[in-house]
Amino acid sequence: MPEKKPAPRRDRQFEKVECEYVYLDEQGQPIDLPLGTYRPEDYEEQVIEVAEGDEETLAKVLSPRGPEPEAAPSPIPAAPPQPAREPAPSPAPDLKARPAAGPSGPPAAPAEAPLVLRQAWRGYQSGGGRVEVLKDVSLSLAAGELVIVAGPSGSGKSTLLSVMGCLLRPDRGQVRVMGRDVSALPETELQEVRRRHMGFIFQNIYLMAALSAHENVRVALDIKLAGGRPPRSALELLSMVSMAEYARRLPRELSGGQCQRVAVARALAAGPRIILADEPTAALDTDNALSVMRLLKDLTTSEGLATAVVTHDVRLFQFADRVLSLDAGRLREVRRNEK
Repeated sequence: MPEKKPAPRRDRQFEKVECEYVYLDEQGQPIDLPLGTYRPEDYEEQVIEVAEGDEETLAKVLSPRGPEPEAAPSPIPAAPPQPAREPAPSPAPDLKARPAAGPSGPPAAPAEAPLVLRQAWRGYQSGGGRVEVLKDVSLSLAAGELVIVAGPSGSGKSTLLSVMGCLLRPDRGQVRVMGRDVSALPETELQEVRRRHMGFIFQNIYLMAALSAHENVRVALDIKLAGGRPPRSALELLSMVSMAEYARRLPRELSGGQCQRVAVARALAAGPRIILADEPTAALDTDNALSVMRLLKDLTTSEGLATAVVTHDVRLFQFADRVLSLDAGRLREVRRNEK
């Protein structure tokens, strides 16, 4: 089988195109993938192969899909001239219609999103100088919203998630959690922010092998609440992820998808408002991956969570309210799904 080569990039318009494949969603619309090299056998999406040198087709499938242009409004015929009238006297002010001034003051401003990044930068020193991993990144993660952050390996997705989760501090910029700027807090206070407001889900599930599913979730509750009363018991949390009947089983007695569901239940301990997931389905087969993402989507909606998922798997884009791409340190929106 001859080696496939990407279409040549002769024009500056195609200077950053590094992939010869264009993936389509279920409606046949092109998916704006992050830049990188993708193999069609990695995904179950329909694939268009762009022939070498066919820049016209490449331009067509990569062109941005904006909203349909609105039809021009029909011209309104001018009203016939009316005879001049004397101006009516101004009515007396209706004092009853005005709200009385009181201690409540003006209407309250809309509540801030649970997690907000403002112009965040993060980098590191290397032998050749400084490398900026995040460049002026701004992001607002609303309650009830699931956002996917995609991008090729090494693009800084995990660094972004660590900054969002207060595991790394931005070099510049601001991280706001539940309306509070936490960028400069000492580590002891950041631990409290994470404990109270955040739940984490990882690619490596990290369940304790000697403990049952129920005990794994119970330990998380004990750590998060430090003896306080949980909003939900460990069994209730397992019920939320359809794992109550497996509560007494050890991790080795569960499938990969079931273990990840236990990890989701553990992340919900203490009722966090923000869920951050780093490649949560990378080790799962297609059926389990879609099942876990569907669970995260349902919980995000029903519990009003602000959820961010880092992944490179385009099969999961269908569950996101927004898909963002991190490329060369810059974050941009590439897809928005209608609710």
